[in-house]
Amino acid sequence: MFPQQGMSAGLLRQAIYTTARLGDATLPASQRRNYRNACNAFYRIITDGVLALWKGPGPTGLRVMAWNTRMHASYHQSVEYFVII
Repeated sequence: MFPQQGMSAGLLRQAIYTTARLGDATLPASQRRNYRNACNAFYRIITDGVLALWKGPGPTGLRVMAWNTRMHASYHQSVEYFVII
């Protein structure tokens, strides 16, 4: 068995969730970026400079590490529990 089962589903969910958030209207109208879609957002960020892709990775990285640690720990505990039964 592969320990990464479910990773593809998690990545797909994250990709859909992230692209759906591009149209989020929480910013004031003067600060909105008005991306048409994910490809347009990627292109416009690249034109600002390649380093713009890494703007703000610290908070995102911490969130992802905490989420993955919790998911892997609960997954392995549940596998151990159900293998014993």
